[in-house]
Amino acid sequence: VSQLLPVAGLELSFHILAVLEIFLVLSIIGGQQPTLLDAFVFESTNRFITMTFKFVPMRIGVDEAGTGMFADLLAFGTAAGVTLAIVRKGRMLAWMALGVTALATHGLSVRRVLAGAASPVALVVMARSPLAGTSPKTRLRDRVIDEEDRRRLYAAFLADTLAACRSVGDTAPRVAYTPDGGTRGFTELGVHDEELLPQRGADLGARERHVFEDLFAAGFEKVVIVGSDLPTLPTSHIGQAIDQVQPGTVVLGPAADGGYYLIALSAPPPGTAVPDLFSNIRWTTAAAFDDTCAAAHRAGLRVTRLAEWHDVDDAAGLDRLETELHSDEGRRRAPKTAAALQRILEKETGDRGQETGA
Repeated sequence: VSQLLPVAGLELSFHILAVLEIFLVLSIIGGQQPTLLDAFVFESTNRFITMTFKFVPMRIGVDEAGTGMFADLLAFGTAAGVTLAIVRKGRMLAWMALGVTALATHGLSVRRVLAGAASPVALVVMARSPLAGTSPKTRLRDRVIDEEDRRRLYAAFLADTLAACRSVGDTAPRVAYTPDGGTRGFTELGVHDEELLPQRGADLGARERHVFEDLFAAGFEKVVIVGSDLPTLPTSHIGQAIDQVQPGTVVLGPAADGGYYLIALSAPPPGTAVPDLFSNIRWTTAAAFDDTCAAAHRAGLRVTRLAEWHDVDDAAGLDRLETELHSDEGRRRAPKTAAALQRILEKETGDRGQETGA
């Protein structure tokens, strides 16, 4: 009851102000002097029209016709009723404009609204074209000699990583692609045009920073970035990152090689920059994770660390992947990778057999 009384008081005040507004307007434009009872009846009628025709946007036409007809019945004239309806509508539009302006100054935008309507979380895979540009997975050349085989294997990595990301509920998947190679091959993997995002920057740090900036500007509240060579990554790791990332924190997934396979941030306050976690990092070395943690502490962020996982960058990573794919769980997580790797190994075994026979 204590909570209902203030609400009832505000509603009553609104109703009284609306009656006074009608009384003043009719006093100015009406053909006769209104009474407070006339104004009360007009306001009650307006509320009835609002409830009955609320499915009509802004009650365009309905408010004017209904109020005009009712004003004519009370001998104020149709023109007075229509004018009254227009005055009320003008007041509503003015307050709406003030409200939208106030929200815009606090960071609201059409892009932010549209992004929020879909999902407040963007789940981004950093990738390159599997079909064009620089050959992917060059550090696997000793094990997967043929470039086309490496491209097929990378496409399978990417397909399984994307499938894992899509299985995480209430997220908007995105693929941030390198300029080298462009967008070729992503359609075949089921990636839609609106899910593609170009990478910008001279190094990995700059590219990650711009991905965060672009998606926060688009209205996402949280952004999670993962690599494209994590075909067996448990989706629980991604879910934990989404749950644990909060303002003032950075979530990192340490990789077995000293880097990180995942980084997540929440949107900074309006008008502030994305925290600098990307400068002076010794990328592609065993120090990248520790350097990023040090950068986070300098930026005043708390580091939340996920369980360690491994990407597939070199021969050791490929050996570990083969072991994983021998299990039912590994094949379930990465069916495309399991099939592609099996074909590649069978092909190489056949090639070696032909060479021995020759």
